[in-house]
Amino acid sequence: MRRTALSLLLLSLALPLAAFASVAAAQESRPITEADVASRQILSVEFAIAPPAPAFIALVRFTLPPGAAVDSGPIAGPRLFLVESGEVAVGAVDPPDLGFLRAADAPPGAVAGFGPAVILRPGDHFVATGPEPVELRNDGAQAAVFLDTVIVSGSSSAVSPHTSANGVVVDPLVAGVANALPAAPIELRFERLGIATGSEIALPAAPGPRLFVVESGMLGLAAVSGEITYSSAAGNNPGSVAGRARTLSPGKETLLTARGSVFAQPDAVGIARNIGRTHLVLLAITILPAGHAKPAGNDSAATPDALDA
Repeated sequence: MRRTALSLLLLSLALPLAAFASVAAAQESRPITEADVASRQILSVEFAIAPPAPAFIALVRFTLPPGAAVDSGPIAGPRLFLVESGEVAVGAVDPPDLGFLRAADAPPGAVAGFGPAVILRPGDHFVATGPEPVELRNDGAQAAVFLDTVIVSGSSSAVSPHTSANGVVVDPLVAGVANALPAAPIELRFERLGIATGSEIALPAAPGPRLFVVESGMLGLAAVSGEITYSSAAGNNPGSVAGRARTLSPGKETLLTARGSVFAQPDAVGIARNIGRTHLVLLAITILPAGHAKPAGNDSAATPDALDA
């Protein structure tokens, strides 16, 4: 078995084996219909704890080749793994002695040197609620891809894209330091937003930070109030190094293409416009007080075609 450490600076996290269950001005203005803007909630998870601010928040995509594994390392803060493709086995890094001399003698789901495993498939997620590290491994014949979301107290944003010696691709998608977080318990909400050509959507004030990644299309981002930072992607290949984060002043606009990212501080207000010729798709993560209602204006009916176009 090949294993590599998750060498994300200041991203050491603590996890137990818990439940599991990608500017210019807008074009001519016109009435916006439900077909123009679609929102689909992917996942909503509550955490009983929240680190004090400032808090470093990051979304990182890992690609595991067959046979490769990563060790989460000890951490202190909420963490969530969401599988995008392939299968990922999650187990204890240092499992207890199972009493079997050979792996073949162990019951299904228990592998000598790995421990009882939970198998995650596309759409499945794993939540950590304690300090114990876990191992994530790809036992399949195809590459496995998962998203790693971390919230930890601190003001460093040292997350570097790299490929390990055994081929594990570590690809940071968006990261930033929140100057405030809601009081615990908190909710981590994943959504996918689809915006038709020539349409726009308001990004209203929220009680917690929001992170956006441009999955496809061309985003015209305008800041209305509060602090919004953005980063342009250096390229569309996994592992490409994004440009440095810049602050978007209120009243200003910028343009972001695929793999560009946005970090909006609590109470920041902005506008997202589709200024391209194809559908704009954004992956959005919002940190909210547990049980917080969805903001008005973002509850349009969503269809797979509208969001996957």
